[in-house]
Amino acid sequence: MCGISSVYIKKNNYSSEDLVEFVKKIVWLTSKRGKDGIGIFVIINKKKLYFQSNEVENITIKKQFILFLNNLKNFINKNSEIIIIVHSRLKTNGEIISENIQPIVKSNIVIAHNGIIVGSKNLILNKLLNLKNTKYSDTFYLSNHLNNINFLSNKKIENLFNNLKGSCTFVIYSNQLKKIIYYTNNGSLYFSNHQNILFISSENNFNSELEKIFKFKSSNIIQVVKNKVNSIQCFFSQEKTLLNYENFSSLNYREKIFKRLKQCKKCILNENSPFISFNINGVCNYCLNTNKIRNNDNLNNLNKLNDLINKTKITNVNKKILLGFSGGKDSLYALDVLKKTKNQILTFTYDWSIVSDIARKTISLACQKYSVENIICAESQQLQNQKIRIFLDQWIKNPDPSLIILTMFGDKKFFKFFKTIKKENNCLLTFTGGHELERTNFKSGLLGINTLKSKSWRPYDINLFEKIKLLIIVFIKISKNLKLFYHLFFDLIKSFYYSYFFNHKHYRIFDFISWDYKKSIKLYSNLHKKKFDNEIWRNGDPTTPFYNFIYFYSMGICELDFYYSNLIRSKIINKKKALKMINKEKSLLVSGAKKYCDLIGYDFTKILKIFDNLEINHKH
Repeated sequence: MCGISSVYIKKNNYSSEDLVEFVKKIVWLTSKRGKDGIGIFVIINKKKLYFQSNEVENITIKKQFILFLNNLKNFINKNSEIIIIVHSRLKTNGEIISENIQPIVKSNIVIAHNGIIVGSKNLILNKLLNLKNTKYSDTFYLSNHLNNINFLSNKKIENLFNNLKGSCTFVIYSNQLKKIIYYTNNGSLYFSNHQNILFISSENNFNSELEKIFKFKSSNIIQVVKNKVNSIQCFFSQEKTLLNYENFSSLNYREKIFKRLKQCKKCILNENSPFISFNINGVCNYCLNTNKIRNNDNLNNLNKLNDLINKTKITNVNKKILLGFSGGKDSLYALDVLKKTKNQILTFTYDWSIVSDIARKTISLACQKYSVENIICAESQQLQNQKIRIFLDQWIKNPDPSLIILTMFGDKKFFKFFKTIKKENNCLLTFTGGHELERTNFKSGLLGINTLKSKSWRPYDINLFEKIKLLIIVFIKISKNLKLFYHLFFDLIKSFYYSYFFNHKHYRIFDFISWDYKKSIKLYSNLHKKKFDNEIWRNGDPTTPFYNFIYFYSMGICELDFYYSNLIRSKIINKKKALKMINKEKSLLVSGAKKYCDLIGYDFTKILKIFDNLEINHKH
């Protein structure tokens, strides 16, 4: 017999610490009934978390389980809507493998089952259940079938379940209907209701224990009526509490103050920009260095790029070209250019856990459209997110805006894997899609390094003295926080190595071909069959709105100001249009930062609170 324990919390009033402790107790309780696998599925608002293990003994002290609980804790907030489904497996059919651990999570359903299904009057399902492959369990085959049908009504589900042969008890979450569905044909299911919390479990005793865990007095526990489908409607609406948060008044006040800052007459940079100065006409020194920004109109053909490829192919006829593909507009543009050279292209994506859904969709659609392969190297999402949370917990104690970019420490290993993939696949040349108009002189400027007069726009091309100086400045700053220094020292060292000292032997497509702003948006829109004129600048990277949120509300300036100022200087857009676009992007910074915090499991209100005491006019 397997064990099932499930809890539905309409509106959470427990602390994250209490709720995590409750989950531990539920796991211990449920594991009494099965030692061949344990699974835990949790939804908090719209965030889904899942843990499974074939090892049940002493599960609550296992390292991976503790890591799961720590991750879970970071998503729990007051007033959250929460579902918890825990299942312990006693092997009846199917091998002891991860695919048979329940709850089984599919795209449309999550299913926990107790019993043995021996057949069905439904011919399609019966055929699945009687497959000769005994590797997978009856629940595995049932879950595949349920995932591919439409749950239009309780009656339809009830008919399907009533046609099953053998004892069956189910607790199911339908992602399609946003419902918890529960059913039994032998009476092994119990239900109790306490204000905002509902308990459903496979034993009367389990429900009694769940009530004790959640600190309720014993109530009337109801045995679920046999052969009848029951359901609970869930909502999982976006949290509204954020909009009422008192610190938004602090952000609004800062915006008003920053509007008073002196702004360049030509571009949109203000007086808080690093190393800025103005001439008697009110034009900034960045604009007076327009010769540093290349005139894109001079690069409107493929000749130089083809010359490079053909010259290299003299001794390497059949090799592929490797392109770093983030899923953003510029890397898509670069792929479009490379395909016109009529060479075989291989794309590479480094997913260090912070890649947006739209970027993943772009990669998938582009690989289909251009008939190219994509190789992905990925890091442990839980581990990377935990490191970022450790960094943020220490950073908010002394919130220095110049250091917030260190949240990007994980993505610099791209260069290491890029080199490895090139070697493993015997590639001819490597390309990326960055371009000179992305040059911001901003992040290094906040750390006291003036790159305005640098001959190259690439960050890793600054001279050795400036690299060492930058390294020293950063480590002096972080050494003031011993916990941060201890936890992330080696990660930051690696990040600096790959950013500034690694041998960057790759080419940039837009050093050969002019970057066309309108074409980049058109390619992107056509691929998705949507209009993306107002899409944020770096939509493939959720980190960008987060650190720009910190920059802007700390100093009234961020990367966006530099990027759109470059577009003005290159006469791609005028100042009026730039102001309209940047105001729209800045209006998305708060929601973007909130989404980033949700993604990594961090409490956004902790970030908001720093603006209560942070000095407004942060000069550099």
